[in-house]
Amino acid sequence: MTHKKSDFSASADALPNNDKPPITFLLAASKTGGIGICSVIINQDPNSNNFLATHKHTITLSNADSYGTDLKVTPFDGESLSVHSTDSSGQQAIVISHSSGGALVYKVAPSGVTALFAAVDTRDYQASAVHSVELVQSKDQSKTITVTASPSSKGYIYINRPNYKEQGDFWGDLNTSWYTVPHAHGLLWDSRTQILYALGNATLHLFKFNAEFSKLIPHKLYNFYEYYDRYQTLGKQEETEDFADGGHDLYPETGASRHCFLTTGEHAYTFDLDAPEHLIAAPHVHKYYENSTFTYSADCPQIKLLEHHSLFSVNSNLSRKIESGKIDDDSFKLKSITKLHHDMVKVATFTNSDGKTYQGERPIFVLEKGGIKSMSSVTSTDLLVANSTPWFTSNLSYDYNSSELLIVNSHTVGVDKDQPSHNKIKLPSGYSTYKARVLLST
Repeated sequence: MTHKKSDFSASADALPNNDKPPITFLLAASKTGGIGICSVIINQDPNSNNFLATHKHTITLSNADSYGTDLKVTPFDGESLSVHSTDSSGQQAIVISHSSGGALVYKVAPSGVTALFAAVDTRDYQASAVHSVELVQSKDQSKTITVTASPSSKGYIYINRPNYKEQGDFWGDLNTSWYTVPHAHGLLWDSRTQILYALGNATLHLFKFNAEFSKLIPHKLYNFYEYYDRYQTLGKQEETEDFADGGHDLYPETGASRHCFLTTGEHAYTFDLDAPEHLIAAPHVHKYYENSTFTYSADCPQIKLLEHHSLFSVNSNLSRKIESGKIDDDSFKLKSITKLHHDMVKVATFTNSDGKTYQGERPIFVLEKGGIKSMSSVTSTDLLVANSTPWFTSNLSYDYNSSELLIVNSHTVGVDKDQPSHNKIKLPSGYSTYKARVLLST
């Protein structure tokens, strides 16, 4: 899909709608030494300017000794931090600092002031870095567990129950429930329906919370293969370093819409949390998780996703260079692009590692791909903030830890990671945009 490019001026002096007050909101993002909270002030039209964020304060990472564990939280390359919300309203924000063995959970007040809420220790799982964490709580708030997603190996989600010897501390153990979710990334807890959504590379897993036994029960499974341009042509279902197009982010829209963002390495979508089909338990859904493994079945239903107009496709300098045929990758030598498939997928002439030249036999790139790693909305507005990290191959990609975020509204078309200079929020020095989130409007 090719969108019309924006005609808005990129001049910093162009401030349309000056008769309306500016919009101010808070952002949380990775920062040297901890989690950074900064404020952003923009005019009513994000399509006209580049906006600067202002640092407010830093949440210094602390250890969890006071919670009865020697868990040490050590950031690595800025990728150890994330921000999630406690429920599907997105109003009560939780900042989560990840480590290779667990996470610390902070609650954030409307002022941006934070307090350590809980420690989550997952080291007994021998899992890789925790990618996402959600608090799962019964409707009467009498039972709470945490669920962590680990993209290690094939991918897993783990259930961590409270350690009642030390208030606020959640522990995992070898007997704790876990489920295989291929390439597990995003998690979303919907407190209204008591459903946990877990996002894999091309599957969306739904679990109901059994408060009596503090466990998750498989509820439903969806696939979204037909929404992948590359899957439609390749028929490939596993991610590799050169095929990082799988599901990544789940996050609720703010307001009354009850819609959820779902992003992949290619595009951004939304779906309706209140769709009646989500509430109906699938018969025999347990079969997918038998023998501690995940078995995909062809009868798994397709979820209904809607393209997100403003962030569905993101262009970039790298995609333009690839399209021009001027970039060579170690995995193949790009000679010429010969034809176009499905408006987005290029088929090229390339030289394989065996030295033989092939033509038109495999799709190489989805060129206008967003790679949205985090996506969140500003309360009471149509503004969205997103971290776009297009990833074509391990050698042709953008660094996750950039210093700019995209900001769009419902009128934005033709958003571009590199050009022009508008639709960007520039974070202060020392910040990283990976998994950055809008917290609260002020």
